[in-house]
Amino acid sequence: MASWREHRSQRKDAASSALVAVWPNLRYFSLAMLLAWQFLVVDFGAWMTATDVTNLSVIDVGMTVYMTSAVVLVLSAFAQDLFARLFDDRRAPALIALVSIAGVVLLIASGPRFLQGTGMSGMLFHGGSFLMGVGSGLMTLRVSQLYCDLEPGRVFLYAALSELLVAVIFYVVIGNSWMPSVPGGPPLLNLVAVAVLPVALTGCASLPAIDTGSASCELREGAAGGGRGKVSGPTAGTSTVRGFFRQLPMMGKLLVALFVFSAVASIVRNYFLLGQTPDGHQLNSQQAMLARFALAACLLLVAVFLSKRVSLGKLYLLCMAFMALVVATLPLLGLHAALPLAFTSALTSVIGLVAWCLLAFVAKSQGFRPFLVFGLGEGACCAGLGIGYLCGYSNLFGVLGASDQAIGAPMVAVLIVLIVACAVLVFTEKGFDSVLELSGASILNVRDAIIRGRTAATVRRNRPWRLACRRVGERAMLSKREQELLEELACNRTPQEIASRLSITVSTVRTHTHRVYLKLDVHSRDELIELVRTEYESRGGA
Repeated sequence: MASWREHRSQRKDAASSALVAVWPNLRYFSLAMLLAWQFLVVDFGAWMTATDVTNLSVIDVGMTVYMTSAVVLVLSAFAQDLFARLFDDRRAPALIALVSIAGVVLLIASGPRFLQGTGMSGMLFHGGSFLMGVGSGLMTLRVSQLYCDLEPGRVFLYAALSELLVAVIFYVVIGNSWMPSVPGGPPLLNLVAVAVLPVALTGCASLPAIDTGSASCELREGAAGGGRGKVSGPTAGTSTVRGFFRQLPMMGKLLVALFVFSAVASIVRNYFLLGQTPDGHQLNSQQAMLARFALAACLLLVAVFLSKRVSLGKLYLLCMAFMALVVATLPLLGLHAALPLAFTSALTSVIGLVAWCLLAFVAKSQGFRPFLVFGLGEGACCAGLGIGYLCGYSNLFGVLGASDQAIGAPMVAVLIVLIVACAVLVFTEKGFDSVLELSGASILNVRDAIIRGRTAATVRRNRPWRLACRRVGERAMLSKREQELLEELACNRTPQEIASRLSITVSTVRTHTHRVYLKLDVHSRDELIELVRTEYESRGGA
């Protein structure tokens, strides 16, 4: 029996390695699967289409899922060792997928044509929502482990591409009504998608990192630690929440800003949800997803083709300003206008992308575990989203002057004050840039990240890259230690990684790097890599 299990494990590892060889970046698109799943389980059109005429069930699901997810995420920051042991277990991916699917099954069972109207319906409905919230929080942590080891440019690239993929998944699943599972129930594809996405997500996230062996060198682009996706290196530190805020005091203000923005956006969305028919909201959701897709595509276009650099601080400030503008136009446009909902959804996706990038940068550069950084950061976002659904569920809008046809002026004033206060007083563009500078990613160069990724693919396929490094070093008469450092720099490893691999300090790495630059007559890492690439191509890769 033991030999059979070992044989099965070997076959599984071989299949995973083959899949990674065909599509090395597949594991990072687990973020797209996570975002699409979260959107699908709380968006209209999935479960209560036969009886829900006020969207209350959708609001109830969203409130429970996001609040539960926030609790799981924040708990992971305070119980890092417990969650580390959980995620190190080989059975963790299966457990996470099982919890998520169980929630989906219970929610489906509580719906029309199943057990709706029976004594068990309410228990299944809330139990399913709770389990989906737990699964959402655990899947967020699992995906965050992968991104904490990526360089900044690639984090932004994969996160933006994931936003595009979310829209594709949404339109494939929601944008059709073929093959209904039962009369009056959701389309079969909806049911399949919300059940399959957690399995696909955990499977992709568990794919092995690319390993080219000791004889060759690779540009760092995956999670360290090997076949099971464990986190090692800079993200394996053990820091307390108190130590985190003591070391990075600005992060507390960031969490407030993320919470407030998410809450305002969710309040606006739920106000529209509560006042529209399910059919009307489904149409608005499709338009909102189209705006989300268009904005993500524009960001990628600007970052890759039109501009060499992306300033996340300016992007954050623009999103805050546009969100205040959207709220200010609500009394003029009225309840049934699709434009505010579309813009709100698009801005929320951009802020989510920016927050995800910033959290990944901080975790990688400062050596914090993803449980701590993403537990607090994503926990704040989910808590803000949950607050918006809570306002819709409790119908608190009337307290601030809202009516059935128009949002009230007091409500608009409160929301604008919250947004402006965050952007001007709590966490400004300057504060945002200070955190980015600390993590070494104040301005992203996505184009260079793509070029380095292409070089990584070349390196993985060809061992002569190291020989090209040696020829370059011999011409410059580098010492043995400087030659070793040249090869590590040409593989684009970070100073911390080089220090660990060569058993020297980071300051020594910087000293040797300066000497290597002088002898090679280059001024940056990009120029060094280009020098080695030129030597490599001059010999035809030999």
